[in-house]
Amino acid sequence: MVQLVSAQAMPVAESGAPLPAERAALAGRHTAEMVAVLQALAHPVRLQIVAALCEGDTHVNALATRLGVAQPIISQQLRILRMTNVVSVTREGGLALYRVARSTINEVVRSVERCCEGHR
Repeated sequence: MVQLVSAQAMPVAESGAPLPAERAALAGRHTAEMVAVLQALAHPVRLQIVAALCEGDTHVNALATRLGVAQPIISQQLRILRMTNVVSVTREGGLALYRVARSTINEVVRSVERCCEGHR
């Protein structure tokens, strides 16, 4: 289960000065959302699922076959990804069709891939 890690440090501006109270509260909420997304992507199977969904919408069984992971495990990981708004689901002819919820998730996955290219 993905749990949010609390950011205990007081948000600061680039200069190192504390942010005004309103901006600090907003930054804290935004930080929590970012942490939740990054934690969701930090699991190997979930990252593989999201990377596959970046290439196009698909069904659970297709993901299981493509990734070589049992369908119940894929379903469990998709539930976590839905809870963190990383993926969304629609029903199509009785089947659940999964997709990346926001195009920015594609950008995050591609950025991580580029970061790792020199480490192979």
